[in-house]
Amino acid sequence: MRAVGGWLLIGAMVAGPARAQSGGTAADTSVALAKSYPSASAATWYSITFTVIPAVVGTMIYSGNGDTGAGSVLAFAGVVAGPATGYWYGHVGGKSWSGMVIRTGGIVLAAAGLAARRNNCGAVSVDCMSTTNPVNAALVGGSLLVLGSAIYDMATVGRKVSAHNAAMLNASIVPIFQPSRRRVGLEVVVGF
Repeated sequence: MRAVGGWLLIGAMVAGPARAQSGGTAADTSVALAKSYPSASAATWYSITFTVIPAVVGTMIYSGNGDTGAGSVLAFAGVVAGPATGYWYGHVGGKSWSGMVIRTGGIVLAAAGLAARRNNCGAVSVDCMSTTNPVNAALVGGSLLVLGSAIYDMATVGRKVSAHNAAMLNASIVPIFQPSRRRVGLEVVVGF
């Protein structure tokens, strides 16, 4: 019976993670586990950085040399996917898709308003600057929807990542081997 238990223990040690065989203590292992959770502040900065930089650079490319392709794609990707990068970093990816859909819908609404405005402003009877014009409402409403959704996602990503981290309970049984102390065994590691 001892031979079977010994072989099971050796099998568990071989299959266990390499960090468990480093001879560290349970405290060292739990600190390493705590460091593996994504940072809420880093998630916020990822969202801000990957929104602002592509949007600004894309706008500069678009307005600088009239290249509507590359500048538009870069700005569109920054505005739509930029705020979602913090969610992806924080492993809260499901929350990112709703914001991306809202921002895409806002861009489509604003583009439809802009296209209608370009087509209708040539007519003499249409007042393009009127606040009651539905074309202007679509253009402004879509733009505000995109802006509001992006700001909301960038402002709340840190709290959502923190809540996700708090909900995670990391418990594992780690095989240990400490040659200096001639110890072989198992540690229960719990991280919060």
